[in-house]
Amino acid sequence: MTDAVFQANEVVTIRGFQQECECSHCGRPLKVGILLDTFAGPFGAQCLAKAAAPYKYNGRLYAEKADSLKERAIIKGKGQACIDRHGLNASHFRFTLKAELRSI
Repeated sequence: MTDAVFQANEVVTIRGFQQECECSHCGRPLKVGILLDTFAGPFGAQCLAKAAAPYKYNGRLYAEKADSLKERAIIKGKGQACIDRHGLNASHFRFTLKAELRSI
């Protein structure tokens, strides 16, 4: 059995992306893997979206979408100029987990 890399209710931060890799959670081959702070390996967007807690916006709850997580990882990886061009700030690269995220 593997140990949890991130605990439930933990806030994680996207730090970039890695191309042509394997998901650290399930082992699937990925074209784009999402890199998180404090862990070296990439995760798949779908694995992260399943583990992410819903977020509140204007009083309503919304689920994190895999495509949105992947897009934010690519933007973060391309640097500050790209982040500014898309009008994002640090809060766009953080999300909370509803479940433990394990590594294989």
